[in-house]
Amino acid sequence: MTRRLVPVTLLLCAMAGCSDTVTSPTAVTADVEGTFTSQLVPGGAASRAFVVASRGAVSLTLSSTTPAGIIIGLGVGIPQANGAGCTLNTSVETAAGATAQVTVNAESGTYCAKVYDVGNLTTSPVPFTLLISRP
Repeated sequence: MTRRLVPVTLLLCAMAGCSDTVTSPTAVTADVEGTFTSQLVPGGAASRAFVVASRGAVSLTLSSTTPAGIIIGLGVGIPQANGAGCTLNTSVETAAGATAQVTVNAESGTYCAKVYDVGNLTTSPVPFTLLISRP
């Protein structure tokens, strides 16, 4: 009876993908966080290019503005070929906060973050800090 079970066991193991091969775990890369600190003027915009090394989530957090509570535009996109700005793919109008206001999935490549006036700025300049988290 034991002889009959050995071929059946081997067949079941082969069908299930049993193997003596041990694979190493995939390395997990830590997120890279960059800080973009600048000033925004009424009707203006500021952008920063950044590189995504591997596929993953890109998050933008407008962490502060002075004065606090101002609603401004924030987005992520592709740098213009002539280096004169950022063409947005995703954007929001938001005030500064502690959590990411924009999160997108991205392939490896060059992207940009843009902060812009949506018509609410009356004082000039308005300092801001933007955190960019990427794989």
